[in-house]
Amino acid sequence: MQPELIDVVFRSQKRRDLLLLLGEEPRTMEEIKTLLDVSPTAILPQIKRLTDSNLVIQKKWQL
Repeated sequence: MQPELIDVVFRSQKRRDLLLLLGEEPRTMEEIKTLLDVSPTAILPQIKRLTDSNLVIQKKWQL
């Protein structure tokens, strides 16, 4: 893993928890909020940081 990716993952407990949660299976925002007991305001910047670093992919589902 590149040093800058290590910083992205390990400098934030929220990002680390989110990455571990998403490593299990894809999750919706509702699942993330419930399972991590966080608000969207707290978790959205972490999701953006992980997607910008190409550590997670955000998909939009249409029914």
